[in-house]
Amino acid sequence: MSFTHQAHHDAHNQAAPSYYITKPLLIASIVGFIVFLTVQVIIPLLQFEVSPEEGAQVSMITKTEAADKAIQYMKQQSWRSELTLRSADPTVVYQTDSTLAGYISKERLTEAFQPWSRKAPYDRYQVLLSVVRGGRPDVLSIDVNMTNGQIIGFNFTGRPATAADDSVVSRTLDYRAVAEQTIKQLGWSSSELNIQQESLNSKDEIRFTVPKAKVGGATLDFVVHFHNNDVVTAKPVWEVPLSYKTEELQQTATASSIYKIGYTWMSLLLSILALVACIRYRKLIRFRSGTIITLSIVSCGISLLHIWNLLPGLISLQFGVPAAQIRMEYALIVQGGITVLQGVVLYFSLLAGTRLWDQSKHRRLMPTWSSPEFGTVLPRAFWLGTVYAGLLLGVQTFIFAALETGFGAWSTTDASQSPLNLRLPALYPLLAWMAAISEEGVYRWFGTGLLQRWVRNPWIAGLIPTLIWAFGHVTYPIFPFYSRPVELLIMGFIFLYIMLRHGFWTALFAHLMLDNLLMSMSYLLGGTVSGSALGALYLILPVLIIYGLKNLHQRKVNMLPMS
Repeated sequence: MSFTHQAHHDAHNQAAPSYYITKPLLIASIVGFIVFLTVQVIIPLLQFEVSPEEGAQVSMITKTEAADKAIQYMKQQSWRSELTLRSADPTVVYQTDSTLAGYISKERLTEAFQPWSRKAPYDRYQVLLSVVRGGRPDVLSIDVNMTNGQIIGFNFTGRPATAADDSVVSRTLDYRAVAEQTIKQLGWSSSELNIQQESLNSKDEIRFTVPKAKVGGATLDFVVHFHNNDVVTAKPVWEVPLSYKTEELQQTATASSIYKIGYTWMSLLLSILALVACIRYRKLIRFRSGTIITLSIVSCGISLLHIWNLLPGLISLQFGVPAAQIRMEYALIVQGGITVLQGVVLYFSLLAGTRLWDQSKHRRLMPTWSSPEFGTVLPRAFWLGTVYAGLLLGVQTFIFAALETGFGAWSTTDASQSPLNLRLPALYPLLAWMAAISEEGVYRWFGTGLLQRWVRNPWIAGLIPTLIWAFGHVTYPIFPFYSRPVELLIMGFIFLYIMLRHGFWTALFAHLMLDNLLMSMSYLLGGTVSGSALGALYLILPVLIIYGLKNLHQRKVNMLPMS
């Protein structure tokens, strides 16, 4: 072999990804997984598994149980003779006071808040009942404690009757007596509350103070609203210090601006560049690549399924109406159309990225179905990616700990992002497939592939696409706003290293198994046999799919005529 041929041969071998699991990597993965389990699973379970008040394990009631509690409470209001249930099909959503939850998290006040988590929690079920009140259709929203089923408060959300309506009885009402009766029915005693004297002069509100309810700088009131001699709202209301509310608003506004400019507009630019690249290299691109078409369809299909799963709960949460009253056809069409366009963008990104990487020194990063080695590479890439997922769990845990201790990072709740508000929460872990395929395909595969063609250095080229990807997570309920971008900038470069060293499939599977485990964890630790089985199924599912593809590909290879 000539020197020139040998040099080309060596360069070709150096460009080929490695799929070997080294001993140091395996040890690092095990250590990372143990750190994750200890810090993010075991310690929180030991801290919050037992209720300080009851000494018993805390478990959530079901949405059906919450609805039954709410209907039972409504029927017990004998003095509301004009109130009838219009529909026996209530909607139950998870609702939260994210500002209070964030304040408690930031100031480390969880233990101080615990005594008030029964009567005035920040997390609750909101049962939306379609009713008839005073001859008019209305919506009665009843808040139910998620752990013990206690009724927390209620609110009529529809258009109230006017004084001119026949249904409104003209009578003199002892507002204070009715308010005290209402709060007694909700489990409060008069000794726990002090009436605010100035509210007695109001025609539509009586407000009580709970003197003992002081959690840091947060205070608790109980508010009763009246309209036309009727109680329309009765609920506990936490007041968080103005300084914290101002800080959270500023953080949220900054995060929204970064998301809009740094993620939405920059992702749109990447989408246009992917289309331009496909047009430019159209004679050199295999547009009928079955592997790329399949990846795009799987990602898009899961996204469409998630839109169907998400919209009813999200709209009920936002507008406070039962799902039966919602016409979602327009929203489904619009969101579905946007999702299909994103699937098309992913398809062009994968095609363009493949062409760009094939022109670089990092060739053979993505063997496809037509490649003879595909069936052999896929399972090896999966196990290597799974090992990296263990390492990534440890790295992520370390980053969170560093942000919390060094920068005072804290988190809060967000009902709009909770799987509890999905039609079928059991489908939630499927999003791990969509995230891994689309994010690795658009930002690592295409974004870095495009820029490294200009700067000739994949690490510099990977900076902008990784930042765009990180900015897409900036609106998550973690503060300060830069917490998740910092975390994902580090994680993104690790994914990039995995892709350059071990190929696209290894990076995709590392991302998949990382998200898969995090999303399945709530089912694995839910305390039910069915939940544990579901979580285990999602962890096993990739193994079944990959080895199924391996066997199919091997049959295809065996059927090829020998040269």
